[in-house]
Amino acid sequence: MYIQSTGLHVDMEQRGVCVDVDGLEAMGEVVKTRMKEVEEECYRAAGKHFQINSAPQLRAILYGDLKLDQKCNITVRKTTAKGDKSTSEDVLRSLMKVHPLPGLILEYRHLHKAHSTFITGIAHHVVNGVVKPTW
Repeated sequence: MYIQSTGLHVDMEQRGVCVDVDGLEAMGEVVKTRMKEVEEECYRAAGKHFQINSAPQLRAILYGDLKLDQKCNITVRKTTAKGDKSTSEDVLRSLMKVHPLPGLILEYRHLHKAHSTFITGIAHHVVNGVVKPTW
């Protein structure tokens, strides 16, 4: 599909897009606060502290300690690289019906992604209240 350039893209690249830096920072604080709350809920659901972003530690809790795959009576697919049981979104969704931890992990991942990609990611590119995109 071909879209004819109207000059709008060039104009946006030159002028940029205004960013409410204070609003972005406030949004970042809200997300970080919720991430901390979800993190604490994860620890309570798991019965111990662990690195939430660590697939090996999460795998040990889900399949070793809690045995959620056995409780769900499902065969968890293995990862391609190492052949370990998966902690992917699809697998976590299938485990949500028997324990709160998988749903909390998904919420934490969503918040973490939003914070690192959008809030922090945009903030790093703001110069004088403006982000200049490349189209």
